Amino acid sequence: AQSSAPFCLPAFEGQFPPFGWVIHNPDNALTWEKRSDAGNGDMYCMIMNNADNPAGKIDEITLSDIDLSTGVSRLSFDVAYTRFDDNSEDALEILGSLDCGNTWKVLFRKNHLELETAEVPTNDSNDWIPTNSTDWRTENISLDQYKDLSSDLLVKFKNISGFGTRIWIDNLKFYAKENNLKIVDYAEAPKLYPN
Repeated sequence: AQSSAPFCLPAFEGQFPPFGWVIHNPDNALTWEKRSDAGNGDMYCMIMNNADNPAGKIDEITLSDIDLSTGVSRLSFDVAYTRFDDNSEDALEILGSLDCGNTWKVLFRKNHLELETAEVPTNDSNDWIPTNSTDWRTENISLDQYKDLSSDLLVKFKNISGFGTRIWIDNLKFYAKENNLKIVDYAEAPKLYPN
């Protein structure tokens, strides 16, 4: 069996949202944003600030479509999160769509207790910034259910605020079992690179 290698890498140090991504912000208030003071391996990432976002508010960011004929098998991303308290139930969902966003299937869901990567005192949680690599955890989502399909896949990150704290996201990667892989840098025009 061939080993998997990443082929889709957004660079959060560039424009935000990255090229081809769409933010859905129904209340035109707080939504997904870029931060340039923290990241896992660099100083850039995207966050959703639930500390100032009323409970129940939903904000989504949809990635540019992924061509499934390339053999995509997995999505990974790094997350950092500390909960405010047991009752502030922030949640993160990752959803997939094969019909241009008309219908969505939940691929991943974690609440504030499951998302937590670092525990800090409640009084410090809203000011917490993930500055150490140990503050981050890599999440892996199997996309095997889409194997052998030749259509495009839309993936979106959905934040459901519990009026808790910030969800930090970095290093999104799509993996495929191929020898020559297309790498897309969402901060610039797409480029082709060999493995």
